Amino acid sequence: MQDLLNRFQINFYKNNGCPSIICHNDISRYLYIWRTEDIIIDFLNNIDLCLSGKYEEIEDPWWDDGLIKLYGNLQPSYLQVFTSDRIDDKVILDKTPLFTIPLTEFKVILIAWKEFINKSGFYK
Repeated sequence: MQDLLNRFQINFYKNNGCPSIICHNDISRYLYIWRTEDIIIDFLNNIDLCLSGKYEEIEDPWWDDGLIKLYGNLQPSYLQVFTSDRIDDKVILDKTPLFTIPLTEFKVILIAWKEFINKSGFYK
């Protein structure tokens, strides 16, 4: 797990007791939207559906936080993240993804983030 975090330059730390991420890249920025355990668990469940060949059972493959204008799109074996803009209340996505990452790798990263949040005691 730590090797993967190092490879993507993802560092977790506490900022006044609040779990935070040092954002060295777009993966770290996107990871930052996952702030609650419930949302993380929902996303991990969707990743598991993808990895077990049940992609069609996913209710909505788009996961975003409009605040930072990053939209993730789950595919059967990978995640693509796009930047977005709003024009007249419509979300306009860039045509080229910021990054694409295998779901197996993003799952490990997201589990590490979930564990860090739980260890921090912030949401208990």
